[in-house]
Amino acid sequence: MIHKMQRMHIDHIAILAVLILSMVMLCSAHTYADTSGNVTLSVGQSFNVMGTTEDGFTNSREYQLSANDASNPMPGGASGGAYTFTLSGDQEHVFTTSGDGGAVSEPALYFSHAGVYEYTVKPLTQAPSDKYTYEDTTYTVRIYVKNNPLEAGDLIVEKIVCENNQGEKPDYIRYHCSYKGEAPVPEEDEGGDPDKGTATKTGDTSNIVMWAVTFALVAAMLMILLFRRHRENKMNKSE
Repeated sequence: MIHKMQRMHIDHIAILAVLILSMVMLCSAHTYADTSGNVTLSVGQSFNVMGTTEDGFTNSREYQLSANDASNPMPGGASGGAYTFTLSGDQEHVFTTSGDGGAVSEPALYFSHAGVYEYTVKPLTQAPSDKYTYEDTTYTVRIYVKNNPLEAGDLIVEKIVCENNQGEKPDYIRYHCSYKGEAPVPEEDEGGDPDKGTATKTGDTSNIVMWAVTFALVAAMLMILLFRRHRENKMNKSE
């Protein structure tokens, strides 16, 4: 009887562990964290096009990285404490950083003193017409540079933290843009039936996949426990 109660207790712990693990997996899909250990600053753009485009359509937009202090290092090509760059379609611009003066890929920020360096990232281009929807979030970027404890006189970039107007701290900066044109005219196939086409897939399916994996794990664990319980009951009856 004692062994049976112990087995039931272990079964309950196993189920609880699977449920806790599932909750952690689901929560982690929506959690944004500081980019500790990340020495690059990524500014990206996603551009969603719906319907047909008109003459003069563009999926390009200008953005700007500016120093909040005039003494802050800036990438090559910057002017007046500001660096302007263009993103087209689903594109990103990656700034690398260096605390030891070593060669890194451009555009790059080279730091010569420990400290916290603050920058601002914002879009410059406004929507050309009401068919465009542009995200206009302004981000504050803080780059933490410290002395290397393993090598005297050397500097390391500890982390980069991005913060938007609402106080959220995403792992990277991404601007969402879209264009909504006229609905395309259906084409007729050889049989004369209008081709309804394929609906544009929108949204993020990662949550659906996460729920499916979680359900599969829990279901598998329950099936194993039920099978074990059934086998134990059968053995007890045979005794």
